[in-house]
Amino acid sequence: MKSQLNSFLKIFLALFIIAVNNPLIAQKVKTWPSCLDYKLKGNVKSWTMKNKDSIIRQQEFNINGELINDTYKESVQTYIPPEYLPAKLKIDFEKSYKHKSGLKDSSTKIEFNKRMQLIEKQTPYSFEINKFAVDGKILFHKSIYLEMQAITHNSGGPLEHAYFFYDTVYLLIVYKYNQAGLLKEFEYYHSDPFKNLRMVYLYDSAFNLIESNRYDQNNINFISDNYLYKFFNSEIDSSFSINDFYSNYWNQGSLSKLTWKYNNVGQKIEYIAYSYLHAPTFKATWEYDDKGQLIKEIHHDLYHNTILCIIEFDMNGNVIKETDFDYWAKKEYSFTYEIVYY
Repeated sequence: MKSQLNSFLKIFLALFIIAVNNPLIAQKVKTWPSCLDYKLKGNVKSWTMKNKDSIIRQQEFNINGELINDTYKESVQTYIPPEYLPAKLKIDFEKSYKHKSGLKDSSTKIEFNKRMQLIEKQTPYSFEINKFAVDGKILFHKSIYLEMQAITHNSGGPLEHAYFFYDTVYLLIVYKYNQAGLLKEFEYYHSDPFKNLRMVYLYDSAFNLIESNRYDQNNINFISDNYLYKFFNSEIDSSFSINDFYSNYWNQGSLSKLTWKYNNVGQKIEYIAYSYLHAPTFKATWEYDDKGQLIKEIHHDLYHNTILCIIEFDMNGNVIKETDFDYWAKKEYSFTYEIVYY
């Protein structure tokens, strides 16, 4: 079974690299720079992405930095890679509802803390509770809600029949921090244990993130549909450990990890992603000029020892050019980014 899983992972990663380098994807689907954790910087008025033939996408912003026009009209990608889930949920949990409206109706019980962060919400069909540290950091989240499920059935005829029903979902999320207030551990427990996730973060003496370790369904030592009920209603605090309920819960197989390196002034210079097989699969490197200004980000295909793309930046740290390389067709595709500032 393990050899089959390893073979599957190798095939999946190979197909992923093919997709990244596919010219159709590069020319037609691509609508944003390939930078890791990229967002526009500075007081941007307009942003235009082009290939050699046409304009791909344009955005316009007001003086306050709010997006007022975007020519990209397709559906927004909703998939969130596991490594980005802790930060995404953290933003959602810690937001203030001070200026929100329509959050409460006559059938809803709701409670906020002094920061106007949501600490409890009850409706006829759901329940949510959040606990925060004194500085507003989320510590844990519990929720129960109904989720629509569908089962398709083909009785042998030309039509498939879909049956819909509601399933009760239990969710527990725990955040743990180090003495510097940095996230050191994230745990996500779902009614469906195959959705469970644990992230562990390591830092250097300057508090730069140097490694993250990811545990998921491949690392679970105990699978049960009702495992969560055993501790869902327990008192949850910073000392919570699932091992108190299920010994060596995350002790199966090997984990995947990400690593970072920095220069003497704390600027990142290298990022490497490792698979469950402990093999490096992807690398990004950053180059700076003698004034410490970021000038290039380079992505490397470690399977074929080739370069996937080279990204160039302006003085504000925004991308102005990207060159993607198609390993299979031995071609390259260029994209330029025109930015107008206020």
